[in-house]
Formats: sequence, structure tokens, C-alpha cells
Amino acid sequence: MHWPLPSACCPLTPYREMTSFSNVPWHLDRDPNEYDALVSARPSFSILPYDEVEPHRGALAVFSSIKRTGIWSLARRFRVAAVMAEAKLDLREVRIGPGTSEIEIFALWASVEIIVPPGIRIDVHDSAFMGEVKWESTDDRHLPELGRDAPMVMIRGSVIMSSIEVKVRYLGETDKEAKRRKKRNKS
Repeated sequence: MHWPLPSACCPLTPYREMTSFSNVPWHLDRDPNEYDALVSARPSFSILPYDEVEPHRGALAVFSSIKRTGIWSLARRFRVAAVMAEAKLDLREVRIGPGTSEIEIFALWASVEIIVPPGIRIDVHDSAFMGEVKWESTDDRHLPELGRDAPMVMIRGSVIMSSIEVKVRYLGETDKEAKRRKKRNKS
């Protein structure tokens, strides 16, 4: 039996607006240029002074999952080891040092997802054995010029029967909204 719910009972869009920390309107039926201008007005990450960045840090997941989201600091060398596990690193609100930071990954029967905001350059050097490594290039044409302090993240590692996916997303943007944005930008 199907129980219809009134639309006032599940106002998902207003709920997302109330719980979001961003001033971005989530109504994609608005003018796409207005949406792009609001989302890309400034970078969502922050750049730390060089001496405040930790040199080493890491995360280990065995038969489990690890997630780093929200505001957190990325060390110069951040190591991720995932064995029969899931790892998700969201760099959209990360505090990162100027210059190059490195994420080193070892994945065995695991899934690693890294979400990067536009404005952080990425360079991927991974090797895969019976696995998959895929990434999107960052599109920073709408962001203000960051000059020589524009951060870069080098992603290196080994993938054995696993997958690594590097996605470019604006703060608060879902996969579906990113797909729409990319489709709009192509035309």
C-alpha cells in the first residue's frame, strides 16, 4: 500500500538551506550564472602560514571507514592506509599550507574518495593492480588569482584491487549538482 505524503511534510530544499553553512542557494532552477557567481566567489579552503603546517600525519582503516570532513588541517605529508575499508577525505574546507602537500595512499580491497575544491591544484601519480584510479582536473577559472601561494596536492600511492576517485566539488555541492554544472558549462 502506498501512503502519499503531502509536500509540506518533507521540505528537503529548505531543510538543506537551514542546515548549510554556506550562503549558496540550492535552487538550481534559478539563473545558472547567478549560481556559479555565488558558489565561486571565494575559495572555501584557507591557507595556513608555512610554519603552522604539521610535517606528517596519517589515517589507518582496517575493515572499517575513515572520514575527514569539515574544517581540518592537512599535513605536508598525509598518509592513508585502507585495507578492506573505505576512506573519504573532503578538502573543501581544509586548512592547507602554501606550496605542495602530499597525500600518500595504500589501498588493498578498499575505496578511497578525495573531494577537492576548485582552486587547489592536484597532481595524481598512482599505480593500480586490478584497480581503478580516476580524477577530474580542477577548474579554477572563476576564482581570484592566488598567486604563488596557490596550494597544490600531490596524490601518490598504490592501489591493489581497489579504487581511488578524486572529485572536484564546490562547498556543499552534491554529485548531481556537479553533473548539472558541468553540463551547463559545456554548452
